[in-house]
Amino acid sequence: MNSLVQLEVTLVSNIFHVMFDGATNSHQSNFTIEVVIFNDRGSFVAGLLKKHLGLVDAEMAKAIAARDAALLARALFIPNFRLERNAQSLVRVIQDEDDEFSTLALVIFYVKAILADTNVASISWIRRQENRLAHEFAKFGKTCSQSESLWNSPLEFVNHLLLFPRIGK
Repeated sequence: MNSLVQLEVTLVSNIFHVMFDGATNSHQSNFTIEVVIFNDRGSFVAGLLKKHLGLVDAEMAKAIAARDAALLARALFIPNFRLERNAQSLVRVIQDEDDEFSTLALVIFYVKAILADTNVASISWIRRQENRLAHEFAKFGKTCSQSESLWNSPLEFVNHLLLFPRIGK
């Protein structure tokens, strides 16, 4: 992620919201992960879109998105954040202190190790509508030609969603 060097983040918030999603695309044998970071006042801080090659199921794509969300928060030195996702099952698996014996086990172990090394305030489930930007990034990622993109200002469609939240429900 050498593009992280170019991103400067002004950290003046008490808490940051790190939302993530993953999307699969079986027709092209790839999947995308999306991360959106906002401060406690709702201002856009950063967005990340990564396209990965390979076939994975939706849960694995979301688990890898959780990993990349935690890595991005750590790389940007986000001082205090909430990791948020609209899939209750994945949130419960990350919160669970027992060993996980599923296909997600290694990725979830890695997510927990990263979070143990950061100032994560909480890991919480949010409604899908609240995770809408990460979801829209997921749809955008399916058609994006780039393999990795990192933004420190919102893309045009993100501005549109922020200004007109009722459109596209």
